[in-house]
Amino acid sequence: MELNKEIIAQTIKKLRLERGYNAIEIAKIAGISGSAISKIESGVNAPSPEVLLKLAECLNVSVDYLLMGQKENIEIDKSGDSEELEKSMKALGDTVEKAQVKIIGDFAKTIDKMSDDMLKSADIQRIFERLAKVCQDPTPPAYLSDAPVRK
Repeated sequence: MELNKEIIAQTIKKLRLERGYNAIEIAKIAGISGSAISKIESGVNAPSPEVLLKLAECLNVSVDYLLMGQKENIEIDKSGDSEELEKSMKALGDTVEKAQVKIIGDFAKTIDKMSDDMLKSADIQRIFERLAKVCQDPTPPAYLSDAPVRK
């Protein structure tokens, strides 16, 4: 899939103007020359992945927003405390880990139950096979010869 330089160009320029940057300011932030940003905004060149990341960060949008020009953009909140973010990420990781352990445990229980059911099915199958043989053979098995007969 080839990048649509026109969408990227329009999106970057639109966001730059909305955010109040001039081309030279945004170029410095992205670590490129003024002529390079001009070529990107005019659709002549596509930004490198590194420049794209820097532009997304500077313009406070996601890279996919710059690439696709999508209207639903998730703004990145950089004002929060990084320590708080780290705690939240750890808590999320712990929650995911607990969920994985539960899923694996539930899966193991299901497999155990299925194997028990299969064992029971195999036992039942053997009983039916044995009954079929007994029904086909009119002579009772030896273990039944001493059994009391009901009348």
